[in-house]
Amino acid sequence: MIKIKESQGAFNSTNYKSVRDSSEDFTGYYLTIEEYNNLNRQIKTAELRAERAEKEALENKPSLDDKMRNLKQQQQNNDIIAKYDEAIKALKSRLSSAEKANKDLKRIAIERANAKRNIRPKKERSGYIAITQKQTTFNKKNCWLTIIQSPFSASIDFLYVRKEFEKAYGFPNLIKTEYKENYKSGFWEISVYTEKHLNLPDDMRITA
Repeated sequence: MIKIKESQGAFNSTNYKSVRDSSEDFTGYYLTIEEYNNLNRQIKTAELRAERAEKEALENKPSLDDKMRNLKQQQQNNDIIAKYDEAIKALKSRLSSAEKANKDLKRIAIERANAKRNIRPKKERSGYIAITQKQTTFNKKNCWLTIIQSPFSASIDFLYVRKEFEKAYGFPNLIKTEYKENYKSGFWEISVYTEKHLNLPDDMRITA
């Protein structure tokens, strides 16, 4: 997790810069995609090890004849299971805290982006706005091109912007999407090519 500081950038955009861990001059946290994936991998690994330990404990279930001899081994297996259960609990708690920090940062960024563009109500709108929709051609075939302005500053990482857009919208008859950093507006834009005209939700239409 990286400490970040928000500042005003060119063309009415918002910039986010990482700061030293010891710095008190910061406005939020940023969990990188690599850190997010790493936490999930750690949880999965710990769960697999716990399952393996539990399976070994069942396989080593003592018979009446060797119950006393294997009692110590059974206790050791139980201790291993408890150890991994505790590790999984700690990792899940850490992941939950990181996801909440990211969610709060995303909500604040969208509200501020909506306020800058006079999109109301700023707390309820998704921040994705359809700029244009027109007929065009792709690979010599007729199709529709929809330009959508995102609520994310052009300074934000492309992979994060793509992940959030794909999570928010799934368009039918999709051909391809293209992403552009529009430095004039200060926001990321997405070009969506579809086979048919899109019936856009009201949330994506510009209303003052």
